[in-house]
Amino acid sequence: MNLDAGIDQIRSLALKGDIDSQVELAWRYYEGEDIPVDYKMAAHWFRKAAQKGNTLAQYYLGTQHLWGWGVPHCPRAALKWIRKSAMRGLTDAQIFLGYIYKHGIATRRRPLEAFKWITMAAAQNDELGQYMLAEMYANGEGTTQDYYRAAEEYQKAVDGDVISAFHALGNLYLHGLGVHQDSLRAVELFSQSGERGLSASCSSLGLIFFYGNGVPVHRSIGYAWLIQSVACEEDLEMKARAVDLCATLRSELSEAELSEAERMSRSIALRLEEKSKPSKGSQPFGK
Repeated sequence: MNLDAGIDQIRSLALKGDIDSQVELAWRYYEGEDIPVDYKMAAHWFRKAAQKGNTLAQYYLGTQHLWGWGVPHCPRAALKWIRKSAMRGLTDAQIFLGYIYKHGIATRRRPLEAFKWITMAAAQNDELGQYMLAEMYANGEGTTQDYYRAAEEYQKAVDGDVISAFHALGNLYLHGLGVHQDSLRAVELFSQSGERGLSASCSSLGLIFFYGNGVPVHRSIGYAWLIQSVACEEDLEMKARAVDLCATLRSELSEAELSEAERMSRSIALRLEEKSKPSKGSQPFGK
């Protein structure tokens, strides 16, 4: 099917039973692309394709039942359709099913089941699945705690450019969990995620440099990163804590150190702003 086709042509093909057209029409209703958002109609067409075995349609129909978008809220139906999709190998469905069981969304928590489905997604080289599997190994959820395996999976997720994985792997190197302790490697990893706006990494860099944890003490650099952790933090409670930490440590700085820290913070902010711009020729994620 030509995805650039007009909505009337897509609808005509969908009515004739073309599965790809049914999924495309459902998606357009779901996203409001060329037509107004209509979750009820999205579910109608997703169901048509899902009943014919389309894994993407099964997954989205399941999520609509889970949230009650355009269909009755029904956890049983949600799990039925998401599981069908996951069993046929759709990694998004496997990850989401694992997430549902891990956090007990609309069902009781089942860590062993969560571990099973997330492992299946990771085995297909899905970077988010690898990150989630690493988290389960690190926390001993659904499996025996194993920092070595966690480090392996975090590294795969880092290779797949999952920003949170840089921070998590940095923590393992900082504390020598599952890897040889290496503060410089930790700083390298924290820097890569910190310069992309991850507040936790900015905070870690700040404390490492402020107190000289495995690196030479440089309080201005440390405080600059702590300032940036406040700017990047979106959670209000965490932001308040970051503000309090900055206020506490500010009193330990000389005027010269503070002036240098503020200058460095502005420089970091400019780099963050530059990295947040879409690259030339970049395209938004498709479905």
